[in-house]
Amino acid sequence: MEDLEQLKELAQAMRKASLCGLGQTAPNPIMSTMKYFEDEYRAHIVDKTCPAGKCKDLLSYTIIEDKCIGCTACARVCPVNCISGEVKAIHTIDQDQCIKCGQCMRVCPTNVIHPAGLQAGIEGIWTPMLNFRMGTSGCQHNCIACGSLCPTAAIRPISIDERLGKGNFEPKGPIRIGMAFVERGRCLPWAMDRPCIVCQENCPVSPKAIFTRIEFRPVRLNGDLRLKSLKGNRLTFDGPALPSDRFATGDYFVSIGGNDGIPPVRIADIGPGGIALADNPFKASVAAGGDRIVLLVRLQQPYVDPSRCIGCGVCEHECPVKGRRAIRVTAENETRQRRHRLLL
Repeated sequence: MEDLEQLKELAQAMRKASLCGLGQTAPNPIMSTMKYFEDEYRAHIVDKTCPAGKCKDLLSYTIIEDKCIGCTACARVCPVNCISGEVKAIHTIDQDQCIKCGQCMRVCPTNVIHPAGLQAGIEGIWTPMLNFRMGTSGCQHNCIACGSLCPTAAIRPISIDERLGKGNFEPKGPIRIGMAFVERGRCLPWAMDRPCIVCQENCPVSPKAIFTRIEFRPVRLNGDLRLKSLKGNRLTFDGPALPSDRFATGDYFVSIGGNDGIPPVRIADIGPGGIALADNPFKASVAAGGDRIVLLVRLQQPYVDPSRCIGCGVCEHECPVKGRRAIRVTAENETRQRRHRLLL
């Protein structure tokens, strides 16, 4: 700690001996940082570490022993042969594997790879990570550019067949980056009775990893709808107006009170003449006006099939809910980590 004491003495001597105001205030940054961030100085000088992870020369990378499975994958791809260890034994590393070159970020065709902050701890700062909310889409299903270009193989090179689980890799199946989870409290069909199947439509997997289940729910209106007349497939009513741009989209149906055995009928159009139905199964059962009309919305609620989801993130990128998406990809069920596996 002699260096710190000498630094304090020099700063105090400069403050007292300087004749001009500039010289007297010059040591202020040193004095202030040593007062409030003395631990940082001690870490750099004594422990030879950088708690902020900014000084690359002071960073060292280690393999977490209780998570190493001895697969030798890291040793096989290391360009400088700095990783040693036997098969199924704990490996050790002498220097950085990832040199933060950024090549994978620059080559990614969808700009979905971004530098990490503190998500992976201090050692992971500036290493590449997937941000599915940015770029032009998620991680493209048939793209292997980042692994092909990475100069140190920190992103393992793979073939198209291995990624898609074809040919010799068919028994193992496609590589999974993670898995998508639906947050029902933010999903439009689940939480707000609004039709939306954007995630299911954009899922690139075949058969799709996202499927839907249909549920009919009554629509909240500013008053009751009462039947006036029913002629052919056209229905007139008394009650609040129904905007055609919302209720004539194919996702809204009607049911007339007292006809529980008849399934809801889709609204084909709404105009000055009333509601045009796609079909009219009520002809024989509706005798007179005055019956209550129930307006229903058909909701296709999304579910994720964990056996088919590959975690590409296209669904998260395309989700119309801003801010925190209603469907998000996590590392669960990823191929590279057995401890993240969800399926037996």
